[in-house]
Amino acid sequence: MSNGFLEELRKRQVFRAAAMYIVVAWLLLQVADVVVPALQLPDWTITLILVLLTFGFPLAIVLAWIYDLSPSGIQRESKKIEAEPASASPSDTTRRFDRILIVLIGVAVAALLVDRFLPDGEGELPEDRSSNVAETHKAAEGQSTQISGGGLRPSAVEERSIAVMPFKNLSGDSEQEFFSDGMTHDLITDLSRISGLFVVASSSVFTYKGRIPRPQQVAEELGVRFVLEGSVRRAGENIRINAQLVDTGNGRQLWAERYDGTMTDVFALQDEVARQIIGSLAPQLSPREVDELKPVPETSPEAYDLLLQGLGHLRRWSPEEVLLARGFFLRGLDIDPGYARAYANVALTYSVPLEYGWSQSADKDMAYAREYAEKAVELDPNLSMVFGSLAMVYMNVGELEKGLASIERALEIDPNYADGYTIAAHLNTYAGNFDQAGELIETATRLNPRYSFNLVQVMGNRAYLQGNYPEAAAHYQEVLERNPLMPMGRKWLAATYAQMGRREDARWEVEETLMIMPDFSISREEETIPIRRPEDRTRYLEGLRKAGFPG
Repeated sequence: MSNGFLEELRKRQVFRAAAMYIVVAWLLLQVADVVVPALQLPDWTITLILVLLTFGFPLAIVLAWIYDLSPSGIQRESKKIEAEPASASPSDTTRRFDRILIVLIGVAVAALLVDRFLPDGEGELPEDRSSNVAETHKAAEGQSTQISGGGLRPSAVEERSIAVMPFKNLSGDSEQEFFSDGMTHDLITDLSRISGLFVVASSSVFTYKGRIPRPQQVAEELGVRFVLEGSVRRAGENIRINAQLVDTGNGRQLWAERYDGTMTDVFALQDEVARQIIGSLAPQLSPREVDELKPVPETSPEAYDLLLQGLGHLRRWSPEEVLLARGFFLRGLDIDPGYARAYANVALTYSVPLEYGWSQSADKDMAYAREYAEKAVELDPNLSMVFGSLAMVYMNVGELEKGLASIERALEIDPNYADGYTIAAHLNTYAGNFDQAGELIETATRLNPRYSFNLVQVMGNRAYLQGNYPEAAAHYQEVLERNPLMPMGRKWLAATYAQMGRREDARWEVEETLMIMPDFSISREEETIPIRRPEDRTRYLEGLRKAGFPG
């Protein structure tokens, strides 16, 4: 009887219908997996599609039993059997369905083979030059601007290393993107304090934002052993964090966990995630290194929320965004007058415009930058970023020795502070410590394989002050390709061209610089540029004069 039933299923093409349904359902899920995130639909959309497809399967089987497509259209199976002799050959419709089914199965198999055996590419993103015009070096808490492509490919995997991928925003509200990004940045900062752990910088991992690379691809491109993936859902005061840690060496998931809480215990949630990671990596770390994870500095949920919103604006660096960011930071200080991170970031909103020529009152901005940065250090001397902020302030106001001391302290606190190494390399270049600057540049590129144009600027300055003008010119040209509005790159390139005898090119860069910084003068530069050695200072100022900048 069972054989007769199976023969009836075959005759009624139920098996064919089931196979076609499964293949089509699989293809629909693959399309949904790409389209749903792109359209920023709620994360439950894919789950709903899966549930509907699952419940639809029995219905499809029943309909396949009852109906069939024939040359005469859709017919009840019983009528079709009566109308066709037993020996009749398969219809054209049946053959057509068979061909379609074979093609769909072939597509599915090919997709699986490509996903399994072919690499996902070299990790190079198409470069969007227009976005570079609006962005700068992400001075916000030392985070460099994300870059498209570029950087160095690590030659080997660091054994005790981790990349924290950008957490996905599953809140169903794009306005909450600042929160998921802020959680990612903070988790990276927390982990980077551990001296025995190699933590890839935020700017490198954020080049993957909006993509879903395989952990093995991230390992190959960033040189890491472990990859953390996660998502954040925020609904009002409620927060849910999902995270999983993958060992890319064997593809094994070390753990996956869900953390539920509210904004009132957001810092405890961050601390719990960080400690879970450290617990999983404990065999790779010594007990002393595990103990180095310090509790997350706390503030009120409202002040923290304002800080993250401000950083969201600051990381889209432009004169308008800087002012918006400063407003959020100052509102945070109204709520928590003792919030060191807010003070440090207010200092940056005054310091970096000095460097970019946006300042309307340089003396006033210098005074505010110093005041807020020094207050941040006074409030929390255990945060690396407050010393990084202070070092940048000192560099931009021309106080080299204080800047060197500040960045040295920052790197003592956070040995994985990638942008701290960039600042340190910049300061050591100004100090004439070219060998030490080279070592710092190497460390910065190792921690941040997709480094920002700020580090390229430092490479150019080092080459210029060593008298290697062709190399310097190549670096400055790269800086301006990434950010055409970078005045520091333009004024140094003008000086470089002048030293090379390329006077027309030098004059062009002078004009471009003065369009961005109309008040720039050699005398003002001489007062503030923190170049220590007289021969280096002479080389720089001589280049500016040869280029034709106003005295």
